[in-house]
Amino acid sequence: YEQAGEIAPLIETRLGGYPYNAVTWFQRNRSLYSWMVLEKWLFAGIFSLMLMVAAFSTISSLTMIVMEKTREIGILKGMGASSSDILNIFLRQGAMIGLIGAVVGSILAYLLGRGQQIYGWIKLPQDVYIIETLPVQMRGFEFGVVALAAFTLTFMAALYPAFKASRLKPVEAIRYE
Repeated sequence: YEQAGEIAPLIETRLGGYPYNAVTWFQRNRSLYSWMVLEKWLFAGIFSLMLMVAAFSTISSLTMIVMEKTREIGILKGMGASSSDILNIFLRQGAMIGLIGAVVGSILAYLLGRGQQIYGWIKLPQDVYIIETLPVQMRGFEFGVVALAAFTLTFMAALYPAFKASRLKPVEAIRYE
């Protein structure tokens, strides 16, 4: 179907032109195709909002961990841990959250997409559309981009709490209750 625009004129030429006319699926069902393109952009917008929520969630979680572990951070610094050691601890924690989230999210997305391809859970009204179910096309590149974006955003969200933890003064942190 991706080559329909190139093949339609060849078919029309082969048929001799008028009164025969080769029309592609996209030309015949322009409203459906437009809806599908709009839907893809809407899903991208929803995905962006979900990523922002995940980023704020990561910032909040790691900030709470820093607040809860302030005394322990002070003890580590008092025992000789450098600011970069503390920074690395919290950055690694953020990276693990991002990695687990990206892997689990990719697996769930694949399973849901594959389920739609096999079982057609999302039905379309037959009086409006010529197809019965919502078509799903999964591309490895898109999975990779989404997983990388989720991981990167989560890792970046970990920077603020990690930086905050690394800047704690040992004496003040140990006194913190």
